Amino acid sequence: MTGLHVLLLTGSIIISRPSTVSVSKNCTRHNGRMACTLRGGSTSRTHSSKVHHKHNSRSRHFRAKSKKINNINKIQHKKSKAEHDGPMSVGKPWHGRLRNAARLAPEGKGYVIAPRTLQRRRNYGLAELVDMVKYAARTVRMRYPRSVLVVGDMSARHGGRVLGHKSHQSGRDVDLGFYLVDRRLRPRPVLDTFVWVDSFGRTKEPHPGLRFDVERNWALVEALLTNPIVRVKLIFVSHEVRDMLLKYAKAIQVPQALYRRAETVLHYFPNHGDHFHVRIQCPGGQDRCIP
Repeated sequence: MTGLHVLLLTGSIIISRPSTVSVSKNCTRHNGRMACTLRGGSTSRTHSSKVHHKHNSRSRHFRAKSKKINNINKIQHKKSKAEHDGPMSVGKPWHGRLRNAARLAPEGKGYVIAPRTLQRRRNYGLAELVDMVKYAARTVRMRYPRSVLVVGDMSARHGGRVLGHKSHQSGRDVDLGFYLVDRRLRPRPVLDTFVWVDSFGRTKEPHPGLRFDVERNWALVEALLTNPIVRVKLIFVSHEVRDMLLKYAKAIQVPQALYRRAETVLHYFPNHGDHFHVRIQCPGGQDRCIP
């Protein structure tokens, strides 16, 4: 053995290294197991297969416990992160979902959620959408004190498909009822259903005798388009409603920039002759939102 001197003595093995500390190893058999003692310099250690087995068992137990604790910590971290993250729009309005949704309260200044929407729990969306609805309703209410905006379907709490809609899946869509008046021009909000209007602004069954209040409905569109924080992408309506609104805006000579914006945002879409379908753009920081 290179660099080692080995001496055999009775009952012991002495291993020595040139110019190093001598080490001796004594071995005895106890209960069928071999135990050896190493002595050398100022240190002394005892090794046995029994102690070694016990040590390995404790090590495995410690590693398993540590892994379990790490998994628990990861779950708690994800849960904590989800609780502190804001609402998130994932995917497209017609193929998406909603995380950590914001909830629109059943009623507030200038608005009320339709009972059917509340029953189906479709009053969820991005925080920006919720704030936009509140802002628009409040703005109209300040100009026309008795106004009540009827809010229809937004999204389900976790987004995804909503019965009766092709979109409303990612927290960026909301249906808003028209402002209506009776023959005496008194505000008449209708809560049980949205009300269709014709090209003259007259309502149809099941609520005949009311009229489309073009003045307040334009005020609503203006509040939506001039929101300082949330940008509206589209407002789906019927041809008749779009024409009435743009004709009124031109008659009262709104700023050209606002009129052109209204022309761009107000879009015809089938089956939207009884409400505004408003969709906002993807807000900043919504990396998984698809326009």
